[in-house]
Amino acid sequence: ATFPVVPIPHAIDFTPDGVFAYVTNKDSDNVVVVNTATYAVVATIPVVFRPAGVGITPDGSTAYVANELADRISVIDTATQATVGAAIAVGSRPAWLAVEPDGSHVYIPQLGSNTVTILDTATDTVTGSVTVGSAPIAVVFRPDGAFAYASNSSSNTVSVIDTTLQTVVSTIPVGAAPIRPGVTPDGAFLYVPNAADDTVSVVDTATNTVSAVLPVGASPWGVAVARAHSAPEFDQSVTNEVIFGSGNLNGGFTTDRNAGVELGLRGKVRFPVPLNEFNSNGDGTSTLDAGAHT
Repeated sequence: ATFPVVPIPHAIDFTPDGVFAYVTNKDSDNVVVVNTATYAVVATIPVVFRPAGVGITPDGSTAYVANELADRISVIDTATQATVGAAIAVGSRPAWLAVEPDGSHVYIPQLGSNTVTILDTATDTVTGSVTVGSAPIAVVFRPDGAFAYASNSSSNTVSVIDTTLQTVVSTIPVGAAPIRPGVTPDGAFLYVPNAADDTVSVVDTATNTVSAVLPVGASPWGVAVARAHSAPEFDQSVTNEVIFGSGNLNGGFTTDRNAGVELGLRGKVRFPVPLNEFNSNGDGTSTLDAGAHT
């Protein structure tokens, strides 16, 4: 589907439940809120000037918007779909910001000052700043929140920030003009698009070294990494001993976990039951062979 927004949509983030998308529009100085089921624009929120990055907190309550040419961060209450208070002064040319996985801080790369500003979300105040490489344009977090990665578009490096110490612990040379990277769900790899040499650098986060360089199309600007999903099924023959354990007539067990939901089986089977078992059909379903009572 395609839905109209306004000139120069720049960045997008989604509420944790996936119901709404927040899209920054640089030329119109606003953020539009899109219903992802109907593709309808349900709100248009004025911000300050030239909004760039947007990030939503893990609880979905707040969206933070970097106004690149106003050197301010707008705070949006997602319940009212309106800005809250005055925009926050942060530095020089804030770009693609990121919210820490636990929601406690926002890391804001400053294109004009070679720093990453740290904003405390409890107070919406600046509490720290980390010096990185030249012209940092984007920040992403490892899923466990232990490290943040700032891509430095003019020094062709990625700065690795320890989020506990709030300091750079490693600097990784990558390709020319790295822009907005992505981290795998397990945190093992960082994919860095290099806009000026048409490549993606693959960084091993255990060693903070480039393990591969992938040629791609012209001027790659961003990477999105899909989350892994397990199949919600149990393809294994299951006996009553597996389900209930020795001597139990009633009980339960977990077969799988998918998107945080446990899928399982509960029932009652005759005991002793030498032939009673659930036999896998190989397609995610099982058949109960009742056997003979002894």
